Amino acid sequence: MTDTSSASNLQKWLEANDLEQSIIWSKPPPESLTGGPWRVPQSLLRSKDINSLLDFSLQVQSSTVQTQMKSSEDLQLLELSYYILSNCGLSLTALLSRYLTAIGVKNTVVCGVYKPTVADYDGLKGVPSVFLKIGDTVIDNTYLHQTEKATQKKNVKDFYSIMPKIRTSKAYIEESPSTTQLAMVGKKELGEEVESFPYYLEASCQSQLNLDKHLANVFNNDDLKAGEVVYDLIMKRFLKEKFEVSVPPVLEEMEGRCWGCGQQGEKLASCSGCQFARYCGKDCITKDWGEMHKLLHRVNKKYKEKRDARQLSLARLKLK
Repeated sequence: MTDTSSASNLQKWLEANDLEQSIIWSKPPPESLTGGPWRVPQSLLRSKDINSLLDFSLQVQSSTVQTQMKSSEDLQLLELSYYILSNCGLSLTALLSRYLTAIGVKNTVVCGVYKPTVADYDGLKGVPSVFLKIGDTVIDNTYLHQTEKATQKKNVKDFYSIMPKIRTSKAYIEESPSTTQLAMVGKKELGEEVESFPYYLEASCQSQLNLDKHLANVFNNDDLKAGEVVYDLIMKRFLKEKFEVSVPPVLEEMEGRCWGCGQQGEKLASCSGCQFARYCGKDCITKDWGEMHKLLHRVNKKYKEKRDARQLSLARLKLK
């Protein structure tokens, strides 16, 4: 039973509302998008299953969830009225990888470079990117919301009109973003999000364990990550209905694993800083701090800044 006193506003909303009834579905990807990075070729084993999963994933990301906005706290879910998930390449790809693995499809998460090869975009610099490899096919399943000034229908239409011209298989380069010789965007273009920086993307993609650490941290901050939580709920229901497969919650999974060696354990010590990551010994704490956990602390520092800024804004609203 959920402790409602400690549950986030998102969890309270999910308990009080029918998620399926609140979704306004967008259209699925057009059938004209054959091959990578949109779909795998029909010649690939189990292509029908894989493509049905990829198609539904894009449809979910570009759909919206309508809330009634009865209180100022509901404003924290406002983003879902524009899209469920947008521009979340790392989290989206890590989740898709788990889903594909659950239905028995081998895949690899790659941290590389995205740079359009179309002549009109020759001047664009490379961007750190996380994408999938299924067989020899590159898959980028990330939806990108265009503008909040347009309707959902218009945004989805523009996405499928613009992106296929520049999102081609050749645009994805399997080179490390931090060491490539290609001209790359800098911190100014990437903004303040630690999760979009090359060093964080590369560390996350070094192993399945690191990807799971990233996801566990995301779901542990569900008050800031409503899109990822809702997307995961909908996709898991789809997997259960279509493939009769249950995907275990990554947050619960990582509560019983050492974040240093990945082994299951009953007597794990929590990180003294975040009280979240768990370890079976000092050696594993030292190992993970140098590889990944120090970066997660930086991410959580940004999360705290966002949380504090949002609470201040909500407090001002309540005073009016």
